[in-house]
Amino acid sequence: MIAAPQRCDRYLKAIIVSVICFGLMVTLLETGARVAFDRVSHIGKRTAGEYALAQSLSPGRPVPGKRRDFPTILFVGNSLLLEGVDFPDLQQRVAPDGAQVSRFVIESTSWLDWYYGIRRLLAEGSRPNVIILCLDTPGLMSSSIRGDYSSYYLFQMRDIPAVAREAHYNLTRKSSLIIAHYSRFYADRDNLRVFLLNRLDPEYTKMMHEMTVWGGPLPSGTEIERVAEARLAALKAAGAPFGVRCILLVPPGFITGEKEISTAAARVGAEVWVPISQDILPPSDYQDGYHLNQDGANIFTAALASKLENLVVPISSTVK
Repeated sequence: MIAAPQRCDRYLKAIIVSVICFGLMVTLLETGARVAFDRVSHIGKRTAGEYALAQSLSPGRPVPGKRRDFPTILFVGNSLLLEGVDFPDLQQRVAPDGAQVSRFVIESTSWLDWYYGIRRLLAEGSRPNVIILCLDTPGLMSSSIRGDYSSYYLFQMRDIPAVAREAHYNLTRKSSLIIAHYSRFYADRDNLRVFLLNRLDPEYTKMMHEMTVWGGPLPSGTEIERVAEARLAALKAAGAPFGVRCILLVPPGFITGEKEISTAAARVGAEVWVPISQDILPPSDYQDGYHLNQDGANIFTAALASKLENLVVPISSTVK
């Protein structure tokens, strides 16, 4: 018969070994997610690179002998920005004017993701002169979030309770946001699954990519104005303490709400850009009736560049 102290020592050793093995496994998974995944995943590499660049932005500087200041401009948004704006072309178009144009895209994101994402970027020291948030009407109206992925890249820990409340998350999902805020592997596990699926069954993945999921019906025009007014005021207020000018960019499409958003912006003194109104571009300029194809992106990029040419930023008043 084994004595009680000996039995306790054996159990204690087993627990210690289990904890060490678990710790090593978590470290290995986290290291793999932070290092290896960005090397093999185009989307992961792009997101991490754009996030690092967005964090490092600083205000532009006045140039002697020039008629205006040269701003630093950060575009943020979802796949509508990714597919709708040809960034190499846009950068070439604004380069003669001296503007520095950067982008930070995370697909399947909407208002809550980016409102709190902008707050985090500014809190961490990012100081572009202008932040341009590209969202359509459903994106601006939405109360959904990208979930754990946004928690890692876009949310501050102190904002997670507010995010969970506005997204109607229960305690379990709120806890998941907290874990994902610190763990790249946990936040990226869905992307890892998709990456593996791309390698194991590319035909199935291709079929899924060709499917377009449409959202539910939009609220009434009055409700759109009410929600847009509050959210545009919040967007403006997010940048004000840092001297950062925040603008909503509405991409072209076939979804209503442009008039209501513009009316709401006028009420609160917020800026909304609509370079191309809804229903102007033909269906042939879209990939799927929602995202622009290359021809549509060329047209939208040219119209957007014209807006940027008139962008004058009072850099001297920017808070550093």
